[in-house]
Amino acid sequence: MGKLKNKKRKNISTQKDPFREKGITLIALVVTIIVLLILAGISIAMLTGNDGIIQKAIEAKDATRAGAVQEKINMIIAENLISEYSDGERRTREEVIQELQEEENLTLEEVSELEDKNIIQIGNMNVDFSGLMTLTQMYNKAIAEGCTNENGTCTDETHLHAGDYVNYKAPTTGSYTVKADTLGVDYDQTYDVSYNPLNWRVLGINPDTGNLKLIAGSPMKKTNSDGTGVDEASPYLRMIGSKSYTNSIEELNQICSLYTTNLGAARSITQEDIDQITGITSEDEIKRYNLDPYYNGKNYGDSYSFANAWTPEAWIENNGTTSENSGNTVAGNVTGYYYAVNHQDSAGGEYVTLSSDKVYDMLFDETSYNSEKKYWLASTAILANDNYAFFGPGMVYHDGTTTIVGTPFSMFDTSGGGRDDSAAVRPVVVLSTFATGADVRKITTDVTETW
Repeated sequence: MGKLKNKKRKNISTQKDPFREKGITLIALVVTIIVLLILAGISIAMLTGNDGIIQKAIEAKDATRAGAVQEKINMIIAENLISEYSDGERRTREEVIQELQEEENLTLEEVSELEDKNIIQIGNMNVDFSGLMTLTQMYNKAIAEGCTNENGTCTDETHLHAGDYVNYKAPTTGSYTVKADTLGVDYDQTYDVSYNPLNWRVLGINPDTGNLKLIAGSPMKKTNSDGTGVDEASPYLRMIGSKSYTNSIEELNQICSLYTTNLGAARSITQEDIDQITGITSEDEIKRYNLDPYYNGKNYGDSYSFANAWTPEAWIENNGTTSENSGNTVAGNVTGYYYAVNHQDSAGGEYVTLSSDKVYDMLFDETSYNSEKKYWLASTAILANDNYAFFGPGMVYHDGTTTIVGTPFSMFDTSGGGRDDSAAVRPVVVLSTFATGADVRKITTDVTETW
């Protein structure tokens, strides 16, 4: 009987508990689900996170696309450069963008972004289109789109305006010496590029060639007689008498040619350069604004004739001396003129108005006749009144109330009288047709000019 009871207990104690069995299975299932969820989260993160597989794939695709776009741009830039020397056709920036869009290498958003930018980001790479657009095209585009930039507020990377600063990489070495007596002065005058690291600004389009012109933001200064440093006591180019008329254009251009590079040829600023900006481009406009008649002078195109008179050339040939019968009749027509800008001259008459403060400051700011803050123009001409004809190069200066632009600045007259004066040299660079926004980039930071 006792054995039977023990056996029964044994059977009861060893019987499986169905509830306990189910409890263990449920916990295992929950743990398994949690583990799977964690693994799924890790997998999703690996696929879709910032550093995930999908993102890496997108970045790799964009990098490949960006590389292909930049490679094509570089290839077309090279082809365009070759076409400058082989009479081939240049491919425009717009044509290349359209082609890249058709090839699905540019999205609609990227094409839209390129309407006012030269550099866009594809993926993590910057792609530069500026090499496809010449500086002339950028200047003309700003005009065609009616963009105004009088205060320098334009942020369109594909626009250039008169007065904008650019990073023209001028030579850093080189010098030129105006030899004694070339301009009537009895000593050498030397200019050294290393002492004249100039800033450069957009001047406009050269009307004869359609090329873009740049102008030095401030003038050049002479070096000391020992060749070291700037001659601060007498920094500007001196001219005297008849030779300033006969030789000034050549010497001014020679000095400025120091800034010539493979991107453009440098020369001195001229009367025509400023006339283009101010709009004095016809004979009627010259006569309308010419101030000389208000000072009892003859107007542009009027005739003159003086007996027993001297031309600069005859005076030089005669070694600068007068004798009783050595003079000849000097006759011709007035080729010079001068006019006021943005303010009426004391003699009265009309004056030219420049609407752009930036352009006015570029050409005329800080000029002052009395302090020699004036600059020569590589343009010679003849003025006349009832008694004399006057010969000389042009000059830009401010007389205390009015900015004056004119040719000539009288340095010699038909009586044999000469004048001695100094003014600055201001270079202009006429860029090559192939110079692009990548070669000469627009500067948007502030630049301070000082004389």
